[in-house]
Amino acid sequence: MAFTRDVRKIAQSLNGADGVAKVHIRANLTTPAITGSLGVSSLVDNYTGSGKPQFTNNFAAADYTVVISVGKSDDVLFAELQADATATTSEHRIMGRNGSETGDADWDIGTSICMGDLA
Repeated sequence: MAFTRDVRKIAQSLNGADGVAKVHIRANLTTPAITGSLGVSSLVDNYTGSGKPQFTNNFAAADYTVVISVGKSDDVLFAELQADATATTSEHRIMGRNGSETGDADWDIGTSICMGDLA
């Protein structure tokens, strides 16, 4: 436990540093629940397959870098970042697309890492 707290303190102290992730979330949209995060205040469950992490601190602009992945224990899912339409300085959307059927699918594991300048 002490190691986890130390790593979190170091990450928080680097929050303004260049080249360091400012936001990270690991979540379950099936539940929905945040299972780990840095710089995230909540997760909005929009509809099937769509979740929006809400940032604790806004980015300076909506053109920050986002890397996402989603997965489900009993299926193959494809991640889709709808950045052009939905990214703002305070949130972005993570979409899960069902790999074996058409349509959206909730995910058991979704991750998002965001890098850019904070406001």
